[in-house]
Amino acid sequence: MVTITENDCKQILANYYTDERKYKFKGFSLRPISDEVNGFMSNHLLLKINVENGLKGELRFFAKTLLVEQDAIVAFAKDGKMFNKEISCYKFLQDIKNQFPDFDTSFVPRYYYSRGDEFIIFEDLTESGYKMWDGPLNLDLEHLKLSLDAIARFHAASFLFEEVKSKKLGRQYSLIEDYGESFNEALYYNKEEYLGFQYLRSSLRGVCALVDVVPKKTLSASDFKNKLKDLFAQAFEDVKPSQQFRNVWCNGDLWTKNVMFKYENGIPVSSKIFDFQLQRYNPPAHDVLFMIYQTTSKEIRQEYFDYLLEYYYESLRVELEKFGYEVENILSKDEFDLSIKAVFPLIKLTKAIYKSLSAISKESYKEITNDPQLYAYVTFNDRSEFILKEFEKTKDYRDLMTALLEDLEDLFTHQKITIEECQKIVRNKLETFKYDLIDYQIVPFNERCGFLGDHSNLKVKIKLDNKIRNLSFFVKSIPKEKGQKNFVVSSSLFYKEMKFFMDIIPKMISNSITCVQDCVPKCYLALLNDVLVFDDYTLKGYITLSSRISYNYETVLLIINRLAKLSASSLIVEEKLSDLTGTTYRLGDYYEKELVEGFYRDTKACMDAMEATIKGTLTQIDLFPDPNSRMNQELFKKRATKTIYRMIENVKPSKKYRNTICHGDLWSNNILIKYENNLPIDCIFVDFQTTRYNPPAHDLMGFLYLSTDRQFRSKYMKEILNYYHSEISKVFNQFGIDTNKVLPYEEFMMSCEDLKEYAIIQCVEHFQNIILSSEQMEELFSDQEYAKKILFEDRSPFIKKICEADPVYKEKMRECITDLREICENADFLD
Repeated sequence: MVTITENDCKQILANYYTDERKYKFKGFSLRPISDEVNGFMSNHLLLKINVENGLKGELRFFAKTLLVEQDAIVAFAKDGKMFNKEISCYKFLQDIKNQFPDFDTSFVPRYYYSRGDEFIIFEDLTESGYKMWDGPLNLDLEHLKLSLDAIARFHAASFLFEEVKSKKLGRQYSLIEDYGESFNEALYYNKEEYLGFQYLRSSLRGVCALVDVVPKKTLSASDFKNKLKDLFAQAFEDVKPSQQFRNVWCNGDLWTKNVMFKYENGIPVSSKIFDFQLQRYNPPAHDVLFMIYQTTSKEIRQEYFDYLLEYYYESLRVELEKFGYEVENILSKDEFDLSIKAVFPLIKLTKAIYKSLSAISKESYKEITNDPQLYAYVTFNDRSEFILKEFEKTKDYRDLMTALLEDLEDLFTHQKITIEECQKIVRNKLETFKYDLIDYQIVPFNERCGFLGDHSNLKVKIKLDNKIRNLSFFVKSIPKEKGQKNFVVSSSLFYKEMKFFMDIIPKMISNSITCVQDCVPKCYLALLNDVLVFDDYTLKGYITLSSRISYNYETVLLIINRLAKLSASSLIVEEKLSDLTGTTYRLGDYYEKELVEGFYRDTKACMDAMEATIKGTLTQIDLFPDPNSRMNQELFKKRATKTIYRMIENVKPSKKYRNTICHGDLWSNNILIKYENNLPIDCIFVDFQTTRYNPPAHDLMGFLYLSTDRQFRSKYMKEILNYYHSEISKVFNQFGIDTNKVLPYEEFMMSCEDLKEYAIIQCVEHFQNIILSSEQMEELFSDQEYAKKILFEDRSPFIKKICEADPVYKEKMRECITDLREICENADFLD
């Protein structure tokens, strides 16, 4: 046992009595807290110091010392400088108190003294009523919430410290600059001679041995073990500070043994976290997931996982607001949600590694701790044989390790959508957590159905009310192709769509504008620049029409009806909130970032795409000359180029007309239609990544030019415009809104004429790529470099080639150039 001296005790008392109180040291005693082994890396002792004239005759402290009975563990702790790391955390919290005197650090025990790497002295939490969790293996909801409260307060300390120092320095400051040594990795350090690495390798050997004996759903034992080894190798990178997400000072080892609770009348009321010897500088999700995953079962997570994440985030919000900081400006909810997915593989692997040893029975643990040589071998060499015996003889251990390996297999076989995400999708769909998830799989589409996303179906098999049910969802993922992915991310397209479904639509519905639900799908999962999940409308009989045909009259009327509802919904929200607030409320003011232009703006990716469009358009002009035109070819090309560049201005919110939230890209693939007896009965709009704040005519004219031909528009244009205005007026009337105030007829008709130019240019640009047969589409995107060249460099050779081979494509190219020629002839240009 480590020796604590009289001088140590006097120093502890000097730190304990913060005033100048006179006291006299009378002696001390030191004994184990219990007869059982109570720590993997250390001994836990009760230090009693007797004093005279103090507040008490006897003061109690918690002493954490090296596990001197186990030479290998002592070497491990010293090698990783674990005691020094833990002490540094308490010094950091004191720095926080100096910066923010009102900051409450009571989420950790008080630290009093330490001597090198031999021992650390803390307050004895049992004196103030704190207890270790003595319930079943997993925590209940109330204990979890208290734990997350403490974690949120701990993380807030990092954010506050960094924010203040960043402001002083005039740049982004990181804790690593002043506390870098505190974050040196103590476990996942990839050096053969390091004991932490040897512990992990022994753990991996044991877990791999269990793979041979547990039931498996899909993977062979060899594939499973290979993926485990790959994940193990990746873990050494994943514990490093994130380059993608904001980091905080993390505990790194939060589970039931590292948190204590205080009770009143048997009800938990507060918690404290401790044991910071494995601390890291990682995203907050690291600690949050560690705590939740280490202390819950799969069943509990199915019911409460998302609730617990929301609870933590709200606790963090409350703590930061105490000091005048907004959590969204520091750690956005989107970033936090995405970091959960990024961190989870490490957390799942770590639990399997930890539990392979820590979850063995008390009898088995005594067996190895009573034999230091065996303990060292099992801990740092190979525990395979030992845990296989434990797996065979101990049911609780067998059940736990089987469940953990099932989770890892699910992780390996479902990387696009995790099991937790699938549970959330099903729960949001069914509005219940009381189901059994049997299996799920991602099935990629056979044919490409979009340019700026990868599409697949999520097939889910569940058991609900003792019946097997099969569910199907549509999954839109960020493109895998690098050029398209960069365009989507840099243009905020995925962000825009996610916010439309998760923020804007809920705002409409919360204001009782449910008509919007008639024309947009429900989103069940949205992760920034990752995935969006909706109902699979093909199972309900919905189809998309070919972009190569002109829609018929009945179909156009149906779509116009739904489009009127979509356009009206935003305007109704604005009218309602204007009345409620007594101000002129406009969605464009509140969702400026969400409605930022994605396609037509002055960024490299967008300008590259625009230049490719221009080159293609000039080729079209050469292919389809008109000898009767009032312009020669060169003048046409000059005006066409200027008109295309003018799109950057044309898609900005109008200063002349009332704006609404527009879809911005209503071509055939983004309109799902249902027919009965060859008549359209319903439709919905999908793919809202190009949402804009523009006049209603923006979507109306865009749709008409993308989905009908010149003959149709010549015959029905005026009738269709009148029908749209009539339909949107009906929606306004349902909410007691005067159409003449919001969208006067004459103003509406003028806006349609003004937005014709936008619609025609969009048509020219789109048709170069979308009026392709499925075979041509597949050929284009089967070669990523070729697709990148067509989309972002030069479409001219491609357009020539397809026009020669495909009469439908050729005719569409001719039509849109004819429309473009008309506006270039008739519009005012300063040549």
